[in-house]
Amino acid sequence: MQSSQSTNLQELLSGLGSILRPRLGPEPSTMEKTVTEGLILPDVATMTQNAVDPQSVPRPMQDAIEWTKTVLRPEYLRGGWERRLVGLPRAVNGQDAIAGAWTAGGRAVQVMVTMRRVHVIGKLPSPAGDDQQEMARAALENAVELLRIEELPALEEWELRTVAGLLMGQREVSFARNWFEALIFVTDGKGAKYSVMKYKNRSSPPQRQGPERIGPSWFEASRAADLPRQAGSISPPPKNEIEPE
Repeated sequence: MQSSQSTNLQELLSGLGSILRPRLGPEPSTMEKTVTEGLILPDVATMTQNAVDPQSVPRPMQDAIEWTKTVLRPEYLRGGWERRLVGLPRAVNGQDAIAGAWTAGGRAVQVMVTMRRVHVIGKLPSPAGDDQQEMARAALENAVELLRIEELPALEEWELRTVAGLLMGQREVSFARNWFEALIFVTDGKGAKYSVMKYKNRSSPPQRQGPERIGPSWFEASRAADLPRQAGSISPPPKNEIEPE
């Protein structure tokens, strides 16, 4: 592993535990795993050993770059931020992820992109205290500041609950056409994580077939798609990973 990638991994982890630290039991539920996705990573030594060169996974890397620019406001993208992204196989709930961390606009930002989701993690501008309504309001105000969202529904439209020791907020949406309509946040009053599905102008709801399952490795599938097709071989996965499920 090149030293520059090792530095990226160390920066990615620096401060992550102090921003949001979920409390999980020995057998966390599916809800807890989903809500805390991106907050619990392997140790630095393991990630340093397993991290892949971003050039070896060009499709996921380009997908991560495009989605980061879609979700995060440009003032929080420092110059050369793309070079701070690292490929982490099976690091996020067993899923491959492209992750990076940088400081821009006076804010430390951490981004993790999996095959289906985008996570943005950072500290709140000021602590919000212990009141759930106050915590949720601070997290929503910070979302409008940090993400490319002009306005969010009033606090009364968000369902609040405690998951893994963190306050989670989500809205009941019959059909989310775009990523910002599927926003979920978690906060402890000091930091916040914002998670969205990779939705762009969907025209119809997906067909649900039971609970979400972890499929083939994103990285492995992308490499297979780049291999020359052989006669009689099975067609590789679709090239555009940005398309909805």
